[in-house]
Amino acid sequence: MSNSYIESTDELSDESFYDKFKKSYLPSYDFFELFFAKLFLKEITELESKNIKKIIYDIKKKNILKNLLQDVNVSFNGLEYVSDDLTKNLNILQTLGVIGRINPTYETIINKYDDSKAREKIEQLKLYSTDMDNFIKDFISPIKSN
Repeated sequence: MSNSYIESTDELSDESFYDKFKKSYLPSYDFFELFFAKLFLKEITELESKNIKKIIYDIKKKNILKNLLQDVNVSFNGLEYVSDDLTKNLNILQTLGVIGRINPTYETIINKYDDSKAREKIEQLKLYSTDMDNFIKDFISPIKSN
């Protein structure tokens, strides 16, 4: 009697099952770490959280870059864009010293990555690098036009 499970896992010799799973889903914390690392290397060190929320909302509405944005939720309540995911992850990143926020509203975010840490994070999450580059192009485009 053949063991079909073993035969089917042999088909994954080029790529582990874990790698295939990782490609389809990026947790929100990893999304924001990679986002700020890439922005740092593009010399974008100050941005507004309201811009992040709006652009994520707009891109998710287009139903693109799903593997990058699947775990990042943003809604519009009629007055403003709201994201508990962004708030939670910004709090974590601020505690870790990756970002800073300016009082009194904490709306302005200061990107505090350094070159080596940014490159290290990008290397760790390289499976998502191209998609993040595409996201950042969409992110930077409306900011430059303002």
